[in-house]
Amino acid sequence: MGSAGLAAFPRAGFTVVLAGMALLGLSGCFCRPRQEAAEPSRPVAPPPPATSGAEPSGAPVAGSAPPRIIADLLVVSLDNAPLQGMIPIVTERPNAFDPPPFRGEPTDARGRSRFVFPADRKWCLRAWDPELKWFANNFLEVAPSEEDAGMDGTIVMAPASAIACMVTDAAGTPLANRPVEVMLSHPRHGPWWPARQTSSPEGTVLFPQLPPGRFDLEFRTDDRITRLPDLLLPPGGALNLGTVGF
Repeated sequence: MGSAGLAAFPRAGFTVVLAGMALLGLSGCFCRPRQEAAEPSRPVAPPPPATSGAEPSGAPVAGSAPPRIIADLLVVSLDNAPLQGMIPIVTERPNAFDPPPFRGEPTDARGRSRFVFPADRKWCLRAWDPELKWFANNFLEVAPSEEDAGMDGTIVMAPASAIACMVTDAAGTPLANRPVEVMLSHPRHGPWWPARQTSSPEGTVLFPQLPPGRFDLEFRTDDRITRLPDLLLPPGGALNLGTVGF
């Protein structure tokens, strides 16, 4: 069924929510429904989804099946270039902790994918890069529907960021070969993305493949915690924190 076929379905209600990159000046909504200007975890990648969306065939028959959302999505970079191989997913919350129960087919060379998922609850719809080179800059809050409903929307992806630092004890001695964890917390949505690395013999540590945006950071090692609030992880670059003391 082509895009024109969606005209046969009522339109699904959804809200565009900006994620961590909202403070970098990204403006506007990339689709027609109302926009809620907002900013928006443990796995390095989400666990495999239990179920995949399926292409609808023909017009819906009343009472024949649970209602569905039929979403035609466009996935683009910050400069509006289409991105291939991005996987549409839905979760009940927009962080990286919840495994996605439904996912669509990867986007094609035009950055497009059709994604069908149940309409029985509110979902957070976004795109996922299995290689962690790109992270969603927005997600769509999709309202439940009592009947099959169509929607089209755009997900904007930002290139991954990174954090570099040296970890030391209170006396300034580098902590060599130590497991170090960092939690990125979103100012509105709370814990957002976790990462774990081991420091080098010199006490340096690099956390690659992180979502860009503005976050509160919490570092942990050996049951010691250091918190650094309101820091900006640049898209396609690295935040060098210098020394992080415990």
